[in-house]
This record gives sequence, structure tokens and C-alpha cells, in this order.
Amino acid sequence: MRCMLISRRRRLSNLALALTVIAQLSATGCGSPPASTELPDERQEKIQQANVDTEGRKAFEPSGEEGEPDTVTAAQNEELNQFFAALGTAFDTADADLMFSLLSIDLVIKRAIQSGIHPTGQQQQFLQGLEVRMRKAFPQLSKTIQFDQYRLVKVKRLAGGDVIAHVRFWDDDLKLETPMRWWLHPDSSADQKWTAYDYENFGVNLRMSTLMSLVLSDAGQGELPPWVKDVRDLFFSAQTLFQNNDPDTLANVRSTAKRVLQHRPPDSILGFVELVLASTYMYEGESEQALKHLEKMEQVDPGAPMIHWMRADNFHTLGQWDQALANIDKYVQLLGWDADLHQIAADSWLAKGDAERSRKHAEEGLALVPQSIGCLCSLAAACPAAEAPQVCQRIEKLDDPESGFESVIDYLMSIENLDLARAYAAELKQAFPGSELNSYYDEELAGAGSP
Repeated sequence: MRCMLISRRRRLSNLALALTVIAQLSATGCGSPPASTELPDERQEKIQQANVDTEGRKAFEPSGEEGEPDTVTAAQNEELNQFFAALGTAFDTADADLMFSLLSIDLVIKRAIQSGIHPTGQQQQFLQGLEVRMRKAFPQLSKTIQFDQYRLVKVKRLAGGDVIAHVRFWDDDLKLETPMRWWLHPDSSADQKWTAYDYENFGVNLRMSTLMSLVLSDAGQGELPPWVKDVRDLFFSAQTLFQNNDPDTLANVRSTAKRVLQHRPPDSILGFVELVLASTYMYEGESEQALKHLEKMEQVDPGAPMIHWMRADNFHTLGQWDQALANIDKYVQLLGWDADLHQIAADSWLAKGDAERSRKHAEEGLALVPQSIGCLCSLAAACPAAEAPQVCQRIEKLDDPESGFESVIDYLMSIENLDLARAYAAELKQAFPGSELNSYYDEELAGAGSP
């Protein structure tokens, strides 16, 4: 039924959106490296003076660099809020100048150097081309990373005064919340007092410095590591699968992923590939296979929060409620609650016989995201039939209330609560007397159990 897949599709949509960003960057990065004259002289000099890290692979190390939590002052916290408000404006208006004023470009370049994937003998040319392409890519990038609201969840301090800010972005149009973390550097010369030099969308589990180096690099006359091309191909094929909902590309995604694995790339790339493979099995509803790939992902990137989120979702699908709730707890300790997790928790507690706790989670999810159809389904299931009119008032406030009724009734039928399904079918008739759904549910519910 539709409602049972809502949280899963939302999470796969998060991955698809991030892959769209990567594809946009990659399309911009194709072709020969731009001439060095496209950068001002002072930028070329700074690139030449960049501190080269010969170990290279450091940029690909899995989640880490965590510091002490919540050690910033109230004033610094306000400055960070100002930074993210300005960031939202930059993306919304596609203002490249504002965006680049929010970046510590020298630190971005150093991260790119650490990636170690620039063509052999062409580091200088690669770095100059990278910065130019970043600017050229921004108009497209801004279309796919926009947010209407944000929540600064927590801040962790690093050595030297830098911080990692955990933040959740909410997109009204997509009804999608994206958990991210941003690496920020204090900069007294900047208007916003902080500048960013990296960020990570937890739905992809790769840092943007890594992604930019992968998709904006060009071999020219040099030679890239052999796995880079296959990773790029995986970006595009996975985007086609999840963004365009094209099941015909499943085999291509998996075969491309296997080619990447054969190269034994750095661990975070391995973790990303296992994440994609797990997502393909979630897409098909094969939760046991998805869990096997999440176990492999944990072996190379044990600190990735997404492992716990996806395990919770898959254990929920398998009806292993205690396992689902345990993984929710692990995720929440790292990144806090979101509406989808409240939905999974609500369904799990209801299946365990605790309707009151189920209702509490559904209500808390709706407090975060009033348009969460999944949480409305869970709320309807947790409340007695006598309270159906009050729940229906929430449904009628959805952007598409008729579809909301359909999701609620389908969900109640899927968990075999036919009495409640009939109660909401009656409410649907009152709210939408001309709906084609009325005759459909009359027929479906007439032959289902005893009224």
C-alpha cells in the first residue's frame, strides 16, 4: 500500500536529489580544463602556494573529525544562524557572488588537493579548472539545493576554532527534509563571520570536496585513478533509477557498482557504493538484501548515521519492531528526530500494542512536518474511530487532501483495521462526495471482513 512506502520513497528521494546535484556538477565539469587565464592572478598564486598533502587519501576517510558538542557561545550560535540564512538566499537567488563570499575557497582547494585524484602531472591545471567549474556549475547547483527552512541541530568544535554544524534543510515543494553537516571556519573579515569549506549530505555519505574532485576533474593528457570513471557512471545510472523512477536501470546500477568494487577504491567510496546497492534493494522492497549491504557499508564506514536510519526502515518493513526502534535510538543520538523516524516509531509501537506511545510519535512528527502523510496515517491508526473527524481536519489541510484520504484508508486496510478504514471512507464521502474513490472503497470494504 502507498502509505507503507512513504518514508522509504522520501529517503530514496533524498538520495535521488543529491545524485541530481552530482549529475549537474558532472555535466558542467565535462570537457577540457579551462585556461588558467580564467582565474584572476591572485587566485592562481594562492593555488600555487596551496599546501599539498601527499597522502592524498585523507579526504576519502569516512565520517570523523568530530569534536566537543555544543561548545560555541550564544553569539557564535547566532552568527551560524546568520550564515545559514545567507546560504538559503544564495541558493534561492542563484547568487554566485554571495555563495562564494560564504566559502573559504582556499580551504576548499586544499580539500580538493587532499582528494588525490587529480590527473598525474596536472595538479596545477586541475585546481585552476576546479575553481572555474565550481562557479560555472553554481546556477545549476542552486536549482537542486534549495531550502525554505532550516534547523541547526547541534554544533561540534574542531581544533583551531573550526566547527561542524549539523543542520536539517526543509524544502516546501518537495516536502523533503535533508540532514547535512557543514565544516565552517571563523573568518572575521567575512560579512557572516563564518565561511564554509565542505559539507556532506548524509543521504549520499560523501563530502562535497570529494564529489567535486570526482566530477569536476578532467584527465586531459594525464591519467585518473581507474575507478573514477565507473563512480561517475554510477552517479548517473543511480540518478536515473531513483530520480526518474526507472526500474529498467536496476541491472545497470548494480553492474556498475560491481565494477567500482573491483577496483578497491578508498573506503568512503566503498561505503557510498554499498549505500547505493542497499538503496536499490529498498527500491524493490527486498529488505533482507538491503540489510546485507548496510552491514558491508558499516564495515568500511562504521560512523555513518545513514546506516541506522536505513536499518530502522528495513527492520520496520520486515516487522522486526524492536530492531527498528533500537536503530532509531542510535540515529537520534547522532542527528536527532525527523518526521519519517517518528512515523516508523509510531508504526512500531502500534504493532507492539502501545497505541498511546504510537500516537505521541505521530503527533511529534506532524509538529515537525504538518504535511507528513506518513505521520497522518500513523495518527489515524493510533486514534479510536470516534476521533476520526479531528484527524480528518488535519487531512483536509494537506496540499492534496483527497490523496491524503486515499493514503490513510489504504494504510488502515493494509494493517487490517477495517473498522477504522470504513470510518475514514465515510469521512471521505462527506469531504469529497464526487470522488471516484468512493465507489472503489465501497466495493473494496464491502467484501472485506464483517462491517
